[in-house]
Amino acid sequence: MLQNYLSNLFESTKTPNLLGDASSVLSRDASKNLVDRIAHAIHRRTSSLGRAASVALYLPRDNRYLATILAVWQSGHHYIPLNQAWPDRHTQQILDDARPDLLIADTRQFDGSVPMLSIQEAVACVNPEPELHNAWHRAAAEPGIAYVIYTSGSTGGQKGVVISRRALTAYIDWVRRTLHLHRDNRMLLINGEMSFDISIADLAFALAFETEIHISPDPKNMLAHARLLRDRSIDTFYAVPSTINRL
Repeated sequence: MLQNYLSNLFESTKTPNLLGDASSVLSRDASKNLVDRIAHAIHRRTSSLGRAASVALYLPRDNRYLATILAVWQSGHHYIPLNQAWPDRHTQQILDDARPDLLIADTRQFDGSVPMLSIQEAVACVNPEPELHNAWHRAAAEPGIAYVIYTSGSTGGQKGVVISRRALTAYIDWVRRTLHLHRDNRMLLINGEMSFDISIADLAFALAFETEIHISPDPKNMLAHARLLRDRSIDTFYAVPSTINRL
């Protein structure tokens, strides 16, 4: 179950830290605290729906983006990753097609038809009460959607591909079985776009083996990748062949 993998990730003693970006690294406790606060903010804005919510993410590549994905899953919802490098028109087209229940963004403003929650407000939310955790655990255990990722549109318009929590959990199970020789790996670096499905492979590896999750500031900056790999002694790097060759 996805919720079990999330709980193991937060409670693991494999390494003291969990989330890292170009400027900071958060302990597992601090990471879980951040995830809880964001999840609570999402809950406050979506609980009136009476169902799992779709949450679009328009965020910079930092710890808050990673924590928000985990918060969405923890509270039984699903996310739609957006890319701040996209033209505004492209982003708006996806929002118009997906019609998310909530859009979490930093300072960018979009069409008012999409309810917005600033990441600053989400991070400042109070920690939830224990009973809310129990409700989330039940919600996350239900069949539902894990994420919706949009294709590049190279063969027409962009299409939203719906991936269920059951499918994602099956993939994590497969990673555990197939890559078990790497189960002692301690840290990974997400280098691809969060709106590209290769990012799911990184998250699945982290959930399978309880590794730290670090994210580079720019997918195209090979020097930034190399610097983080070196300075933090990161032992797991998954990328398309062109990126690996350039690195």
